[in-house]
Amino acid sequence: VDDSALMRRVLCDIIESDERFRVVARATNGLEAFDLLSRNQYDAVVLDVNMPKMNGIQLLEKLREHKISARIMMASTDTREGAKLTLDALELGALDFIHKPDSAVDCRVDAFRREFLNTLDVVANSRLPVFDAVERKLETKKTATKMVDFAKKFSENTPGSKIVAIASSTGGPKALHS
Repeated sequence: VDDSALMRRVLCDIIESDERFRVVARATNGLEAFDLLSRNQYDAVVLDVNMPKMNGIQLLEKLREHKISARIMMASTDTREGAKLTLDALELGALDFIHKPDSAVDCRVDAFRREFLNTLDVVANSRLPVFDAVERKLETKKTATKMVDFAKKFSENTPGSKIVAIASSTGGPKALHS
């Protein structure tokens, strides 16, 4: 899903260059993608952020609102490690992201191609996201209660300053936020 015809062509060429993958549909904006995703199930979706009519974040919001599950990989010039836009996309259900170079020529560099295909493989082989808010809230509440009980157990006997360090990977920011 990308509004740039050139970028769609380049990314499709990268995908088709790997025998594990095949491009079966293309969309130029979030509205077209929503129509496709509401009628079909795909192994993975590569989604840009900045597009006319409906951008990638709006598409993720609409998919969540309609409880349409999709394995989505963000590929945008705006998706960078730690960027608010990236964290928003992950929170809304995207499974992973890759920073897309500004130039289509730079997308043809072997390092980008390898990273793109590796990320796509991870996304395509991930569990399908589930948007069941009630179940998620119950599980989150149980987990939070367990964490509070665990912290209380050790906090009284721990002298000095306390530091909590948390690391997370694919899907981790969304789980951590919950």
